[in-house]
Amino acid sequence: MKFPKRVDPRQVDVVKLVSQAVTEVAPHDKQAFIIDRLLNGRDLATLKALAPVCRKRPGMAYDPETLAARARRRIEQAFTAAHWPTQPGPGGPVVLEIGCGRAENAKYVMACGGRRYIGIDPDTTLALSHPGLEADAEILAGTAENLPVPTDSIDLVISFNVLEHVPDPRAGLQEIVRVLRPGGNFFTVFGPPFNAPAGPHLTRFIDLPYMHHLFPESVVSQFTGRTDPYVTVNKRPLSFYRQTFFAEDAFHTTMYREHVTGTGFWLLKSRGELGVNLALDELGVSAITALVNKPA
Repeated sequence: MKFPKRVDPRQVDVVKLVSQAVTEVAPHDKQAFIIDRLLNGRDLATLKALAPVCRKRPGMAYDPETLAARARRRIEQAFTAAHWPTQPGPGGPVVLEIGCGRAENAKYVMACGGRRYIGIDPDTTLALSHPGLEADAEILAGTAENLPVPTDSIDLVISFNVLEHVPDPRAGLQEIVRVLRPGGNFFTVFGPPFNAPAGPHLTRFIDLPYMHHLFPESVVSQFTGRTDPYVTVNKRPLSFYRQTFFAEDAFHTTMYREHVTGTGFWLLKSRGELGVNLALDELGVSAITALVNKPA
């Protein structure tokens, strides 16, 4: 099976897809050792013993070249999905980005014909200090659940790798719909949901898939040095996002795709004996892409 797969769960049986993928993925080169250690203990000593084998992965790269390529790809994807031209011209969209970070996407919003860029972030420090910030970009402090912009004022709302961190994504989506103009769109790519292999966003400590399902939270807390090891994420399961996007409360979800990447699936071959008993779609979906439209 080739990965990644991006599927609509209303049309494809994701449980069946993940089940098939689990049988086909290549094993980890230290899989026997890892499974043996997990079967013999779930304490801090076990987690420390696995750290050299499941080596931590660096986070996303933020060098100028990578930032530029990622921003260009994201904005072209968002504009194309929302049916906006990706060339400069009159009448382009007013774009609001939630969780703008460094606001590196502002340059490419304008390059693709955006009329105005507004970046929202709880902490505006990175954006306002970014040397490549567009002169006309507007950076505001705010959250998805409380957007400091008028009702019916935005043509296109975008967010990337943000929604899994928003404390109340359902309230955030309601707020996004409020600020969209009738006919406007919200494009988002986010994840992983909490039950996914890297749901807690802790691969910078150790690249052990499903660590949060294998070890007590107290052990993960000791290992990471965090009182709440999952403090950066909202802990929402995949089912929550399905319910939220499929509710279509004052909006229409015109596109919804779940990403099945195969990452970490080698461990699911032993999920029964390891006691990882959640549904396979919850365990197997690593990201979501969605487009929401506010009816005209």
